[in-house]
Amino acid sequence: MSLVQILENSTSKRHDLFTWIIKHFDELNQLNQDNVQESCIKVHNNLNEFIRYLASTNDDTSELDSHYIYIRFSQLYTLCLFRLQSEHKGKIFDSAELLTNVLLEEDVSLPSKEAEKNRKKSPPKKNYKYSASKDLASTITTQLFETFGKQLTSLKLNLFSAIFKNLKKITEKSKYHHATYMTSLIQLLNAILRSSSDFNLDPIYAAKFSKFSKFIFESITTSEQDFPVDFISVLIETWAFYLKQDSYFKDHQNDFFDTIYKKFSDGELGIYGFSNDETRIYTAKSLAEILFHCYYSKQVFTLKVVWHLYVKLFINASTRDTKIACFESIVHYIGLCNMTNKNFLANSNYLDIIHSLAEIFNPSVTKHLPLSAIMQNITFFNILHETILPIMGDASKTQILFNIIDSIEEDSEKKKFEIKEDWHQWLILLDLNLVHLLLDILSSSFGADERTIQQMKNKLILLSVCDNFTIRVHAIEVLKVFLTAFPELITEVMEYSLDILTTDFKRTEDFPFSRNHGNALIIATLIEISNKDYVAYELIMKITVFATSFIKNNTTSLSVNLYYKGLICWILLIGLMNYEDDQYIQMQSSQLFLFWKVLLTHTFTYHNEDELYKNLEIRNHALTCLLTYLKHANINVEIAKQISYLLTKCSNFNNSVSLKSKNIDRALLMNENRIIQIYLRIQVHIKQDFNSSLLILIVKNFSDPKLYSETPHSLLNTIKNVHGKKKSPKTVEQTEVHLEKSVDTLLRQNDDFAFGLSSKVSKTGIYNLVYHKGDATFQEIGNNWPQKKEWYNAYENEIVKPVQSVLSLDSLVPLYSMGAYSGNNKYAPKVTTSLIDASIELFSSVFPYLNSKIQYSVLENLNLSMFTKLTSPLRSVAIAANVCVAIHNALKVMQKNDLDLEQSVGNLLLESLKKLEFYNDTYLTSLKADCIGLLVSAIGKGMAEPQRVEFISEQTNIFVKVVIDVEEPYSRIFHALSLAAIFKYNPKATSFYPIFDTLFSLINDPHPVVHSWSLKAMQALIEEYLVIEISTLSKLLMTLEKLLSDPSFGLYGSSFLRYNYNKEFNSHIVIGQIVETLTEITGPNFKLLDQSSLDCFRNITVSALLSKDLNEQLASMSIFENIATFKLDDILPDNIFVTAAIKLIKNSLAIGIGSSYYNPMFVVTNELFANSSSLDASFASFRLLSQLSRLLKGDLFYVKLESYSWFYFAQYPTSQELNDYFYEWLLHSINKDSHVFAKLYRFFNISREALSQIYYNDIDNLLNSHGLKLLHTEEIKGEEEESIARNDEIVNEVTGIADTINWKAKRSIVKLVICLCDESMDNKQIFNILATKIPELIKISFKASTMRVVSMKILGLTLLNTLLVSFSSISDSTQENASILNQQEAQITGALMPAFGKGSSPDAIALAVKVAAEIISSDIIPSDRINKIAELLVSLLADFNNSHATLLVGEVQILTQKAKRRVELAVLDAWASILYRSVINHREAMIEETRKYLKTLVPLWIISLREYMMVKYEHFSTTLESDKTLSKANDSKLAMYEPIWLNFVEALACILENDETILLNSLEQDEIEGFIFILFVQCLEAIMKNFDSHSLKVQLLSAMHNVLKCDIPLRILFEDSINSELIVILDRLLSTSDRQETLLTIEVINDIISQYTTQKLGHVSFLQDIDKLYELLRLLMSVVSRLLPFIKYNNAVSIDYDTIKLNSEDQLLLKRVFALFEYNISRFNSMFKMDLYACLLYIIGKVYESEIKDDIIPIVLPLLKGISKDIIDNDQGGDLLKIFYASMKGTIFTNVNVENSLATLFVLLTNGYCGFQSIDIENFVQLIIKNISNTQAQPIIKQGLKRIATESATNSTSNVILKILIKNLYEFSKSASEIDAKAILELLLSLTEVLVLQKSGKKKAIFNMNLIFILELREVSDVNDKTTRDAIVNLIELDQAVFKEVLISTLTPEQRSKLENIITTDLRLESSGSDGESSVSLKKFV
Repeated sequence: MSLVQILENSTSKRHDLFTWIIKHFDELNQLNQDNVQESCIKVHNNLNEFIRYLASTNDDTSELDSHYIYIRFSQLYTLCLFRLQSEHKGKIFDSAELLTNVLLEEDVSLPSKEAEKNRKKSPPKKNYKYSASKDLASTITTQLFETFGKQLTSLKLNLFSAIFKNLKKITEKSKYHHATYMTSLIQLLNAILRSSSDFNLDPIYAAKFSKFSKFIFESITTSEQDFPVDFISVLIETWAFYLKQDSYFKDHQNDFFDTIYKKFSDGELGIYGFSNDETRIYTAKSLAEILFHCYYSKQVFTLKVVWHLYVKLFINASTRDTKIACFESIVHYIGLCNMTNKNFLANSNYLDIIHSLAEIFNPSVTKHLPLSAIMQNITFFNILHETILPIMGDASKTQILFNIIDSIEEDSEKKKFEIKEDWHQWLILLDLNLVHLLLDILSSSFGADERTIQQMKNKLILLSVCDNFTIRVHAIEVLKVFLTAFPELITEVMEYSLDILTTDFKRTEDFPFSRNHGNALIIATLIEISNKDYVAYELIMKITVFATSFIKNNTTSLSVNLYYKGLICWILLIGLMNYEDDQYIQMQSSQLFLFWKVLLTHTFTYHNEDELYKNLEIRNHALTCLLTYLKHANINVEIAKQISYLLTKCSNFNNSVSLKSKNIDRALLMNENRIIQIYLRIQVHIKQDFNSSLLILIVKNFSDPKLYSETPHSLLNTIKNVHGKKKSPKTVEQTEVHLEKSVDTLLRQNDDFAFGLSSKVSKTGIYNLVYHKGDATFQEIGNNWPQKKEWYNAYENEIVKPVQSVLSLDSLVPLYSMGAYSGNNKYAPKVTTSLIDASIELFSSVFPYLNSKIQYSVLENLNLSMFTKLTSPLRSVAIAANVCVAIHNALKVMQKNDLDLEQSVGNLLLESLKKLEFYNDTYLTSLKADCIGLLVSAIGKGMAEPQRVEFISEQTNIFVKVVIDVEEPYSRIFHALSLAAIFKYNPKATSFYPIFDTLFSLINDPHPVVHSWSLKAMQALIEEYLVIEISTLSKLLMTLEKLLSDPSFGLYGSSFLRYNYNKEFNSHIVIGQIVETLTEITGPNFKLLDQSSLDCFRNITVSALLSKDLNEQLASMSIFENIATFKLDDILPDNIFVTAAIKLIKNSLAIGIGSSYYNPMFVVTNELFANSSSLDASFASFRLLSQLSRLLKGDLFYVKLESYSWFYFAQYPTSQELNDYFYEWLLHSINKDSHVFAKLYRFFNISREALSQIYYNDIDNLLNSHGLKLLHTEEIKGEEEESIARNDEIVNEVTGIADTINWKAKRSIVKLVICLCDESMDNKQIFNILATKIPELIKISFKASTMRVVSMKILGLTLLNTLLVSFSSISDSTQENASILNQQEAQITGALMPAFGKGSSPDAIALAVKVAAEIISSDIIPSDRINKIAELLVSLLADFNNSHATLLVGEVQILTQKAKRRVELAVLDAWASILYRSVINHREAMIEETRKYLKTLVPLWIISLREYMMVKYEHFSTTLESDKTLSKANDSKLAMYEPIWLNFVEALACILENDETILLNSLEQDEIEGFIFILFVQCLEAIMKNFDSHSLKVQLLSAMHNVLKCDIPLRILFEDSINSELIVILDRLLSTSDRQETLLTIEVINDIISQYTTQKLGHVSFLQDIDKLYELLRLLMSVVSRLLPFIKYNNAVSIDYDTIKLNSEDQLLLKRVFALFEYNISRFNSMFKMDLYACLLYIIGKVYESEIKDDIIPIVLPLLKGISKDIIDNDQGGDLLKIFYASMKGTIFTNVNVENSLATLFVLLTNGYCGFQSIDIENFVQLIIKNISNTQAQPIIKQGLKRIATESATNSTSNVILKILIKNLYEFSKSASEIDAKAILELLLSLTEVLVLQKSGKKKAIFNMNLIFILELREVSDVNDKTTRDAIVNLIELDQAVFKEVLISTLTPEQRSKLENIITTDLRLESSGSDGESSVSLKKFV
């Protein structure tokens, strides 16, 4: 059926239309271009039919009226034409013409019979009112012009006519108003103009437009008429085209600058454009595009003129709105210029832009501005920097940095920096902020030239000590960042500043305070970054003594010089409190408390204001010192009480001050603020005993209505209401200014006063102050709408940020804060605001712990403040906001700590929150609602569970009733949000469905306020409902789809009010978030939905993706990510979401403001900026793609996105999302792309220009479509012009001065290369590829290690070490006995040595030493050429005797003991590694070389191990004592030893094994055992701490084994407490380890057993601890029992032998265990030995009886052999063997295989067992004869009989067996086959060889026997001549003389004749090639 037919038969038309569109949109996106044509034509025809139907039918079309669906209809329509344009280009124009006719109200129905039935009787008069068909037509036409505009230019005039006629009609009367339609029409007008190649409007329509816009603006001004904000936005955008017309240029060619300025300042465009949140960004965009047109196309403006216009607009702006808009416009303008000129931001061009814009700091302007306003202007620049700098190359950034530094000049006469003009300081400050950011970005990457670094350091110091306070404090912050990058200079700078202080402190007059204040602040600031690797403790103590000695003598002195010096010393002490040292803070505590006590409790008598002020300032600094002290000190309750006492005294003094002045008041406020800040850090200890007078004070600070109630000195000139309406300045002047009573109004105040509003308040939540590590910096109020994600959101946030943070208002913030003042501000605001912030924070912290009476009293006082009428309305709002924030945070503390609130207190608070109105204030409404939920939870916690449930149910019912009874919208949303919050914080005690049903009813309320916010409440409710029923889910999905598509709800429809309200509170976003939450909680159960519900879900999700709103798109992508993660692949198509993600990423690369009105993701748009760029969206897209890669779907996007993703990586290398993306790319590509490393290498070396070439190629095509041209496009020659995606050979590296990619991007690449090398260990293919790329890998290592950035240097060395470990063992095919790394000798050395050059760090040196050891140990460089590296290690070893404080390693000066020790340990570790590797690899030459230094090394290893143990156990004790300071200090010490101590143990173990005297000579005699034991225990402890690390356990067990192998007795092992714990650990190891670990563990057990048997030699001593020995044997036996569970005695569980699978490792393990049993038990006392032998024989017997005996018997036979030999040799326990044999005899002969049977019998017999019966012997002989030719049994028989023959002279049983065997063998030989005959002869020969030695007197008989056998076998078998000949030759060779004698005297004549015949035959065969050797033997014999 066609679409129209489906809809005609449908009962749910909107749903079916929606579903049809989404379904076909999915289908078309799944098809490739080759298969899509037919489908597109079919879909397009259906869509056209629907358009005609909708325009022509007389039927009611209200059920088909949905602008939301029409937008998706339009996207499907455009997609069809886009896919058809190559083969059906004409359809584009035909379609647009059809839509134009619809807009012109022409008849578009088809002349068919069916159409006739539905055709209207006569063509109606054209009325140009709204209709669904025209809404649809305007929507589609707009998108067609955005996509195919150039092809539709001939339709422009008709469309202009239709647009203006419709607009005129729709604005005539209110009844014709339609918000969506009029917006669509004006968007269509703008789209037509944008798509034109010129900007010239037809004069007629230009006049109409001008008249129409004038009418609209006048309606807003005079009639206070509302219009849709998007309509106004597009109207302003259209004005941009009007102003760009040639005719307009011509008319205003002499005053075009002034005309543009007036239009955007006091003209309508500025008034109505800049002052509204929605229109502002479009107005900014329009302004930028006009100026760009003037600069680039018309060339009537220069850049200087453009910047001047922006400056003029900014300077004359009266509100932040306009100022923000100026900067937003500047960013867009820069984006346009950068897009058309790739060198626009090259070199230092950006700095020129900044300096041009810096005219806004013109003194004529700044002299009237408060400091906070100026700093806010600088903040605007900072946001500009953060936006633009990432798209610039490092070369440009470096050049800007150098240019700024070069511009700082010292006054040659005054020898200091001088401010030239009043406003010069702001320009310097502006540059300093840029330098700060550049240093953060560049780090030390620019520091190749030492002279440049010194110059930069000197210039920054120059600014840091200048006379201007503001510049001084900011310069010090920049200096801190600089020295963080160059920490080796910190000591030099601190010593320089201290020297100046020391010199100047000697002056008694003309004390230069500014210079010394700067130097003191430098020192104080740098102490925080004084790493112990760079700053010596002695320097810190020197500073401490300097400061404390002065304060000690001048604590309260106030003479001018002493006052200044005192301030400076307190600043030094404040800084010293940030020094992280083991015990420094504790050591200084007593002295500090003495200072504080003397100063703060001192009753100071002042004589004038100056004295009082100075004393207050000194107190302020002392309090700041105390505040900073508490930042690191570990205090207890007693110390907290002492501090509280000091603060009380100080506060009392402040209260006693009666003198009033501005300075005194400010100083007192600062003191009060410091006191409260200190209380914030100690409140955890005193919160339950809090000072009530202080509580009253802090409550007063943030809620007293008498404070901060005056009117601010600057009001908003334009007033924003909830609908976005603005009043003109004229109206404001004529009427009384009315400010809406809301937090939003306060946040938009044009100064930093804001009626006493806390800076904690933000539009989206609550920012917390940062006073403790780990504090959450932001609390999002759950009911807020998500913020905009576009780049300009950073500017938009500044509009609602009245309170500015200013460093110079509290310059000590960087010292006492935890990195920032709050989550929102790095620095503090003005002191009054800071006092409010701290008071709120302290109240929230202590209120939950007050007793209920005090809580009640406090709340009553707060009520008086909140509900008083004695203050201004906006002050009431500020009080309400402050109180709600304080209460909310207090309730959060109660929730976190599970505290309850007494019911009477709770009820009072509950009523207060309900009574607090401001319902139309969304911030307060959300905050109050959240408080309600927290409050109900807190009250309920004090009740028993039944009462709690009843109470919560009662509260729920109350709120539900109010929602039902009270229809006022704002009241409803408060109660709805409260219901959701009650469930949120009480999910287990609250019934879900009563709340759900209430909210479900509310979301169907068409009132925009109720509808939007009830959806928000629904989202909050569902987030906490973990399991949702499928029926409820289905019902909700269907309703949400209906709410989206129904024009009565949400953004789209006729209502202006609803449209504007939803622009701010868009219900469509919340619906997406609700569905996202539903996918999270439903998970895999989503597949249980019925088809209709799934269609609804799909419609919601895909339509959200197609939305223009970025938040909706991101919600859709999150939904898809959830569905994909749950692997519900058949619900949502991958392709469209991947396409959307890729488009989002590509469209966000260029920074600008988007122009498209509809989502252009699935077509190609001609817009320069289709969408506003958004890094948040890009990174979210990368996050989605990373997840898809984890789900093995990387093939969908990696190739498509390759070039752009690398470009992103170059610009934003610190993005975690990008790093994750490329890590997943690496894992994905390893097995699929053999060019992975080639791409990484290419990116590492590529220039920015080459990398951006593909991007600029795309831009060039886009510019061409607009008639523009990309400037400065030089073709990139050579291999670099191709993208990283190339898969051929590696490109040449960048040479010369080309701007390469960001160093941080290179750092990420090195990490990926290291990861690739690690992965290659398990991937042979990648390993082989990397093996061929060794030169390139080493080049990366070399380039990284030669960079000045320490982190890069370390990564380069890490990569080099990885290469050495991985590839040193690979042989070089071109060079014998050489590694493939051998050819890279020079490069390896080159990569290593920079670690010892300027700018290196102790960490890098330590790592380099480790790498040097790896080079030596891996033997990749011949010993004759390794001298340079070896000499390095030798020279470093020699430095151990250096007693100097500093150590010079290469060019690096090691200044501190910690750094020196780190290097020393690295050297010792290197030597330990070399020794150990040399021993295990048997490199004798290296062992000998190392031996030269052992007398030095061994004592140092021993000392280091002792230090490690001392630190470790000191750390353990301090941890137990909860001494966090000491524990933290010890942690840093332990970190040096932990990675290396085991290497020392291994080295010492090697020495113990080879030459223990070296070790023993280094220890005292009484130390030896203890030291060895400690080594053993350390290994054991490390195993327990790293139980899951296989490699480390193996290494540790091996080390333990080596340590125990020495001959030193460890008696302590067998002490009761130690031994019992040891047994437990060993048992755990055996029970949980793999085979390799178990094998090593049993070696350790064997070593311990050996220790026992060695120590316990006497009978008594052996018995003394026999239980411990038995425990060790039990452990060994446990291994056997786990492998062979059937050996357990009386095992009640039947054994499933199929589960016993012994691999080779298991068999090896068993053999070793049995061998250890044999070895150890044989050394025991005989009494215990026999018992244990009995046990072992029992086990052997169980083996013989098992079903897997034939596999196990070969393993136990050695044990049986050992036991039987030991028993028989010692003539004890003979009965054991008899019992064993008697019980096993039947099994041995019948149930085991032949080999095992023979082996067992031979083992018993040959070890002297004589218990065989005659029948056993006969059976044994028959078994031998039967298997004589069995190839498996032959070796056993031969070897066994040889043993029997050997023992036959002494063992009667053996003799008997031998005789019986020969006899039976002779009988057997009479019928033997050829094979048997040969086997018999071989057996006889082997017996003969033994017997002739054993029985020399019977040689003749033995030879005679052999000859008889030979002759007999020759007669009866087919044995060949060679066999018999060989037998004869062997006899002759045994003894020729005896052979002759037997031949002559013993054989009968007949036998001799036969034998001679054999010999003669052999001679005849000589010529035929018979065996020459035997022939010669026989010849000799003859």
